[in-house]
Amino acid sequence: MINRGGYIGHSIGKCKENDQVSVNHENTFVKSSQLNEAGFIDNGNQLINDNNIYFKDVFGLDEIKNQLKMAFLAPTKEREIFDYYNKTISGGILMYGPPGCGKTFLAKALANEIGFNFLSISLKEIFNGSFSESGTPLLSAIESAVVISPAVIFIDEFDAVGLKRSANNLNINFLVSQLLTDLDGILSNGDGIFYIASTNRPWNIDEAFKRPGRFSQSIFVGPPTDKVREIMISHMLGNIPNNVTNLKKIVKLTENYSPADINFMIDVAKDIAISKAIQSGTILPVSNDHLERAIAEIRPSTLEWFDSARSYVLFDTNFRIYGELRNYMKSHKLL
Repeated sequence: MINRGGYIGHSIGKCKENDQVSVNHENTFVKSSQLNEAGFIDNGNQLINDNNIYFKDVFGLDEIKNQLKMAFLAPTKEREIFDYYNKTISGGILMYGPPGCGKTFLAKALANEIGFNFLSISLKEIFNGSFSESGTPLLSAIESAVVISPAVIFIDEFDAVGLKRSANNLNINFLVSQLLTDLDGILSNGDGIFYIASTNRPWNIDEAFKRPGRFSQSIFVGPPTDKVREIMISHMLGNIPNNVTNLKKIVKLTENYSPADINFMIDVAKDIAISKAIQSGTILPVSNDHLERAIAEIRPSTLEWFDSARSYVLFDTNFRIYGELRNYMKSHKLL
């Protein structure tokens, strides 16, 4: 089983060709996915080839997909131009936003879109709270990526170890300094190696990681739009008996829902329908009433995240870091 970070436990070993895996990566709604041959790298990081996952499999997020194409796809397609100017083809992007909105899946789709291998590491899981070991998982991943280059290194939960340095925590300071050195190593030795970090708390990350040559570009990955939510809900309802007659109303009521929230809403609506069927002895399809009652019970999980983000967005007066987030929050009356 693949966890939210895309990491497969050591006990599983190699997956056989065409083994089925979850298509609900980070609760992001996708059309279909299979896992082809997946082998372990010696350092324990998992190389994952989701050969059927491409940008076309991601509903919505068109602007973000275009940003990723410009950052990664253009350099690989125009290799001769980059070689002429002796320009290294590598770089890093920090994707941030509420949990469950598709950051992990986007990184995997990008790797296939540009034909690169995908190496996923969760620093939080690997370190498990201990920062005293020599070297870092990132350094090990870089060494593996050089072997399988071209490659995309995806660093999940980056805020777990990319914390802001302080005078009160020497262990964190040492780790952050080591990670910065490792990232710089990609620039000097990692032609054809791209890296993407994912975080739910970008304000906790040391500013040094955001400087040019490291994670010089930040991309906000937010909740699905009205159009995408309509597609998602319609598809999910297509898998169960229903007589929903006003889908537009449901879409409107689920503003700021993450894909995980939408999936949970459908489950709660089914539970309500089942409960009524048991009580009445009559089995009825899921209806608008069931969905609306479910929505009344579910506050969008993203709102807590936006509440936390508000002060940081307001403090970022020059829009340097959180410009995209600010625009989203203003347009959705969250500021």
